[in-house]
Amino acid sequence: MADEEFIILLGDEPEQGSGADVNSPEPEQGTATPNTEDDGFVVLLGSEDSESGGKSLPSELVIASAGSLYQVLAEFAAAADGDISIDASAVEQVDSAGLQLLALFRQSQQKTGREVSYQGFPDDIDTVIRRAGFASLLAA
Repeated sequence: MADEEFIILLGDEPEQGSGADVNSPEPEQGTATPNTEDDGFVVLLGSEDSESGGKSLPSELVIASAGSLYQVLAEFAAAADGDISIDASAVEQVDSAGLQLLALFRQSQQKTGREVSYQGFPDDIDTVIRRAGFASLLAA
């Protein structure tokens, strides 16, 4: 991880050396409380991809780029106020890891009351999605 990247941890973890009792049923005053709409995605700040502008998928949705895909999806979730529509027209390559991440993202957003739709997969990618059994998992 580059020096300029930071991870925002979600939840109510006590500060180091605070002496907080993690088994206590009530949080100490001043500690974070869990967000009831936690979608499970962590946003990395400071990466060069953090200002991507539109909601478009990258061209490669494969295991080798799973980390950057995760970052893109986390940014979409952080910026969304409602349902999320994602342009998939630039996708050229996909494998099961990329499809699983897209399905997991859609499922996690549904748990927070948001619907995710992927629009415009190229025909050859759409065929791969159907043959891999992901059509119902990625359909809005």
